[in-house]
Amino acid sequence: MLFRSESMNFTITGSDPLIFRDGRPFGDPGHVHGGALRWPWPSTLSGLIRTRIGEQRAKNYFTVPDKQKNIEAVRRIHCTCLPLWRKAFDQAWQPVFPAPADAFCFQKKDQHTNDLNIIPYTYQPADETGGTDLNLAHWMLPVREVNTKPAKNTPDLWFKEAFFHWLEHGKSANRLCRADTLGLSWPRLELRIHTAISPDTGTADHGRLFSSQGIRLESGSMAEEPGYFAIGIQAADLEDNDHLEGSCHLGGERRVAQICQIQPFLPSCPDWLDNKQYLRLILASPGKFEGWVPDWLMPDETGKFKTHPQSGVEMRLRSAHLERWQALSGWDFDNKCPKALSKLVPAGSVYIIELKESNQSRLLAENLWGKSLNDDPDGFGLTFIGNISL
Repeated sequence: MLFRSESMNFTITGSDPLIFRDGRPFGDPGHVHGGALRWPWPSTLSGLIRTRIGEQRAKNYFTVPDKQKNIEAVRRIHCTCLPLWRKAFDQAWQPVFPAPADAFCFQKKDQHTNDLNIIPYTYQPADETGGTDLNLAHWMLPVREVNTKPAKNTPDLWFKEAFFHWLEHGKSANRLCRADTLGLSWPRLELRIHTAISPDTGTADHGRLFSSQGIRLESGSMAEEPGYFAIGIQAADLEDNDHLEGSCHLGGERRVAQICQIQPFLPSCPDWLDNKQYLRLILASPGKFEGWVPDWLMPDETGKFKTHPQSGVEMRLRSAHLERWQALSGWDFDNKCPKALSKLVPAGSVYIIELKESNQSRLLAENLWGKSLNDDPDGFGLTFIGNISL
């Protein structure tokens, strides 16, 4: 058995709306749309990749008596997922990134345009801003310099240029900018109404209607650039004979999607992360940590430095900027039952870390950039690193 020395990169696209749900039971009271999502979870995409690889290796790959051995083999495939976008079919795919949680977008009361004011949060010691019930040593709280409501209809996804400038400089290139030059919204949901089919007659069951919401992989609302989305996937630890290209079924109602191989889309680690005492870790995919931060980075009352498992670099968490948790569930095909609910840290969340030795910032960056913060094989917790001055 020979393994590929390099990862392979693919896009998933679909001409029909693709249906993704959060795992909550369909049809619960007050929950008639099936918990529609505007982007699939990383576990949904890694499940597609592993299933397709297994079925390509052998038709009975998941049904043979020793199927557990095969299941463990495909589980070793690591996936990394990121939204991709392009303006026209003849252009190359470009990654887009969830908006950083520490970027505050607002509009002034006397403002006569729809442009966004973008400012970063600052971080101050907890005892100077009212304290916190975390009771953690050296903890800092995110504070913004203006007391106003956030702007509506801000981009959910930032273009690469805007995101990288934010990582390097800790602020936007221009404090005032148009939303369509900053980024895009998640793909819009498309609602469809269906009629239930009677199992007895095979015809429409009068009065029994239900709806489904799927995402059409296109952009182009009133305030953003028209274009096309794709789901970008990087798969590692594939065997030499593994191939993924072609049509597949993805999401609810087994909608048809297409998988195509492309050039690598993940940006390489930049050269401006040397000798940094403080860094920002920004999640580009939701974090699945069994809590609000990975166990290895969990702060304590003493402010002790913790060790990153892969690089050995010592650091401690100084602050965090997280949005409301997201619910993840699904179906366990091994045990034929629903999976337990997991609480995810949303994409775009920010962790502020302090390194014990600033000369190890490059080593840490090389081990974390474009990788999972907790080494999750499904691609949860995809991390990018930025500068910050405290």
